Amino acid sequence: MLEELVTQTPVEPAFCHLFDFPFDPFQLEAMEQIREGRSVMVAAPTSSGKTVVAEYALWRALQNGTRAIYTTPIKALSNQKRRDLEQMFPGQVGLLTGDRSENPDAAIVVMTTEVLRNMLVEDPDALSWVTHVVFDEVHYLADPDRGTVWEEAIITCPRHVQLVCLSATMANAAEIADWIGETHRDIALIRHDERPVPLEHLYYTQGKLHLVRDEYGRRRAMFPREGHLQAPDPAAVVRALRRENLLPAIWFAFSRRAVEEAAAEIGRSAPRLPREQQAAIEEAIAWTLDLLPLEDRSLPQLSLLLRLLRRGIGFHHAGLLPPMKELVERLFSSGLLSVVCATDTLAVGINMPARTVVISSLQRPFGGTLTPNDFSQLTGRAGRRGIDEQGAVVMLPSRHYVFENDYRQVCAPLEPIMSSFRLRYSTLLSAMAGNEQRLGMVVRSSLRQFQMRAKARRAQQQLEAIREEILPTANEEAVRDYLLLQTRLSLAEKEQRRARRAKGKAAESTRVRKRLERAREHREHLATLLRDHPAHFAVTALETQDPERLYQLRQINRLQTIIDEAQQECDQEALETADAVREVLTRLGYVGKDGLTPKAHGLREIVAPSGIVLSEMYDRGELDDLTPAELAEVISWFACDQERRRENDFRLPRTLIERRHAADRVFRIVATAEEEAGIDLAQGPSRWFFGVAYAWCRGASISEITRRVELGEGDIVSILNKTVDLLDQLTGMLEQHGDRRLLAIAAEAHRQLVRGLVAMVRTPEEAAA
Repeated sequence: MLEELVTQTPVEPAFCHLFDFPFDPFQLEAMEQIREGRSVMVAAPTSSGKTVVAEYALWRALQNGTRAIYTTPIKALSNQKRRDLEQMFPGQVGLLTGDRSENPDAAIVVMTTEVLRNMLVEDPDALSWVTHVVFDEVHYLADPDRGTVWEEAIITCPRHVQLVCLSATMANAAEIADWIGETHRDIALIRHDERPVPLEHLYYTQGKLHLVRDEYGRRRAMFPREGHLQAPDPAAVVRALRRENLLPAIWFAFSRRAVEEAAAEIGRSAPRLPREQQAAIEEAIAWTLDLLPLEDRSLPQLSLLLRLLRRGIGFHHAGLLPPMKELVERLFSSGLLSVVCATDTLAVGINMPARTVVISSLQRPFGGTLTPNDFSQLTGRAGRRGIDEQGAVVMLPSRHYVFENDYRQVCAPLEPIMSSFRLRYSTLLSAMAGNEQRLGMVVRSSLRQFQMRAKARRAQQQLEAIREEILPTANEEAVRDYLLLQTRLSLAEKEQRRARRAKGKAAESTRVRKRLERAREHREHLATLLRDHPAHFAVTALETQDPERLYQLRQINRLQTIIDEAQQECDQEALETADAVREVLTRLGYVGKDGLTPKAHGLREIVAPSGIVLSEMYDRGELDDLTPAELAEVISWFACDQERRRENDFRLPRTLIERRHAADRVFRIVATAEEEAGIDLAQGPSRWFFGVAYAWCRGASISEITRRVELGEGDIVSILNKTVDLLDQLTGMLEQHGDRRLLAIAAEAHRQLVRGLVAMVRTPEEAAA
């Protein structure tokens, strides 16, 4: 079929001319589906060419005079993807992330998935001229912190939009595609399981590299006694890679400190670079430094990185300033660096393939052994298509594990992608606007609900098979109705017991009491129907006269019960979630007898999880009488989502200490309302992040701030940019309330925040302001 497709449905010549290589069959099949107007999901290994399919969709949007959106899970990938697409479609590509906005009205806009989700919640009509949306790295649906964003974006995306979903190989790709097809529109699944470059697995021990598994997947050596050994010197490992011609390499570690220490160790013994390579690196460094404010060019992190880059070594993590991350990416992609040490965020889609990937540990410091999915994502960077005959993965010993045990786990079959869906108030209020039934629809459309119904779908297939085997009889319908009624009564008795247990946990909840009353009335009604059913004697007769047929009827009844029970559980969860959210919103004054209140229209403008807490602070007057710098500081407490506590030497003035107490107090009020309703949605203020935004607005430099708080320069810039984004959302709320006085203060707070490095990574207009 594919061979016929290649010959009979060639891609448009104008698009083919953009490339200097022939397309693979799976790419051609996906392009054909796009031409026919269907959405596509492409599941294939890293570096296999999935992006060509997305580029084809973008090209078609341009040819048709419409717009397209390309979403990525992280800002680093968005930045790189924008650079790549700009080369293909010069002058027609924009960028929207939490840190940066460039040419946002372009025909093609690259953005993080969070930005798209926020657009859809704030203004669904914003995509009226968009015909194609690309979701890159769609397996992020399983991410505990951000998977909900992906689900909401897919659920709320207008139906006229063609989706192009790209993913690494997934265990349950068909299930994910089926969900998208049911939730959004018809979608074709294109699978391609063959790696473009075969992979070898090697283990470094006793000063040597040993082949563990060859490029054909055959096991070549075992190390049963290798366990709890000291980790080797990174420089020694890299020397071994150089001897075996296995450079360039990406060295993965799982903390920023480990990344920088490994890079420093490797850099100390790196050989001197040729003059031409040195000159090219110096030119790239000079160009990047010209972008930085003078006061930030001597930051300690920059000094270390620049010293290493001049030795052909780099490092890359989220704490690095965005321009320096882009510098490392450009130098490595250009072949000017031999090793880049990085956290695993680099494995997420960034186009930096290497000859070799070194995994410094098969265990995360606090997360246990890597999952097979983690291992697959990291090893996907190994092997450069068209350059290397084989890629290589090098694993190292560690004091924390026995090699063979953990190697067996990471090489196990991939784990299925499971939903991590969790609602947010802004989404719920948007769903309730004009039609409260939409609230339950959003919940029922989630991947979580779809996966809960998987058991019912399997039962439906078995049910149809049994019904084809037996012939109907005159009284069969009555008998089956009687058997079904029996099971429904059993199911109702279970629901009554569950409702009784729920009442024990939340005795004061009106919603829970009503649930118990409904369950009791339903059980009594079914019991009455069963006692009076006319098929009682027919069922008794079948038990002696035709037990085989009765068994088949009971099987049909059992399967139908599974279907009904699964659907009831899904509907019950959706109903309970919707009722619980409505209960909290009603209690706090966002929903009244006539629907949404003016207070709710303000909250709809804040899409962040902290929105309801900020809305309550405003409603209670806790944002009054603040200076612009103080308002920026309060907002920043909710912009930091890093949970690990860091050292912080900042001291706040009394006014802000009082506002921190107020923020905690308001959050406890919201959290208590949620707890009594049985949900947990709101995000409170950070326990440890404070003082940074206040100091920045009062003129402190990034260098001065890093001396007071345990954060990298890139982290500080990122959180300050998130503060600007959250302040902009608060501004939308203030506009709904018509609060001109606080709007003026918020505008000045925005001006004080957007300067220096913060302004540099935002729009040119903001930087010039």
